[in-house]
Amino acid sequence: MKLPRIDYLEPKTVGEACALLAGGNALPVAGGTDLVPSLKHRVKAPTAVVNLKAIRDLNYITYKEGEGLRIGALATLRDLQNHAVVQQKYPALAQAAALVGTVQLQNMGTVAGNLCLDTRCYYYNQSSFWRSARPACYKAGGEVCHVVKRSDKCWACYSGDTAPAFLVLGATVKIASSKGERTVPLAQLYSGDGKKPIALAADELVSEIQVPALAANSGSGYTKLRIRKAIDFPLMGAAVWVQLAGGTVKDIRVALTAADSAPVEVAGVAQSIAGKAYSEENLAEAMEASYKKAKPVDNVIGGSPPYRKRMARVFVKRAANLAVQQAEAK
Repeated sequence: MKLPRIDYLEPKTVGEACALLAGGNALPVAGGTDLVPSLKHRVKAPTAVVNLKAIRDLNYITYKEGEGLRIGALATLRDLQNHAVVQQKYPALAQAAALVGTVQLQNMGTVAGNLCLDTRCYYYNQSSFWRSARPACYKAGGEVCHVVKRSDKCWACYSGDTAPAFLVLGATVKIASSKGERTVPLAQLYSGDGKKPIALAADELVSEIQVPALAANSGSGYTKLRIRKAIDFPLMGAAVWVQLAGGTVKDIRVALTAADSAPVEVAGVAQSIAGKAYSEENLAEAMEASYKKAKPVDNVIGGSPPYRKRMARVFVKRAANLAVQQAEAK
């Protein structure tokens, strides 16, 4: 499919980019691995795209002991995967980046772009010709959900890989706009609305991701369910961060992707296992809480909602095993 005729804008600074986006008729593009297919399918129809690649001071990954990790919005997923400090101290991030698409897509896609992925749905992510055969859904501006009948909202699924890993690591995002900058917890970036999942104003951009320095004797892991070993979005994904103390679990955090219209952190997990030895038996409550938190619906190809929901337990356990292995190795 061909791209539509569209204006191409290339600012040199973040301020210029925000000003160009302020009208609401333009969309930012960096790697373009998600936006370009959407333009070709005409599911998005801006009058212009604002290329961020020429903004040089947004491409970096730095680490400072005691302060943590800072990642510029234009750092690529491949950069994140291969960064020595990330591999050593934040392995869930390296694992998640390595599981996005293919190496070619990892070399193009940016970290901020992956966090800001639009939600997906079988009935929405199709060509305009395919969509014309049925009434427009909520996400396409209509008044119906083809997945959850009689629903009054859009159930499109958030399927980014890196978001749950950043969530369990306590990440925040710096958001730039024409009015200045603000820093918020990563969870506040997501609205939970499948129709408009990213809670940014038209003139706002994620300019930096910040991950705090981690507690001693802690580790993290990310695992992903998908049909093929490359290309596919997750059917379910889980990230776990855990801190050990004297052979017992001191703290633990769990987050899921492809489980709802936003990446979700599973509440109450630490209370269920803190102070106990790490074992599958003691992890059972956390696995069950993750199962209950997952709300997949029948809008992706490759797995029924009940199967994907059951897999939340399995992949939380696998991610927890990875996290514990790293914590024990310290």
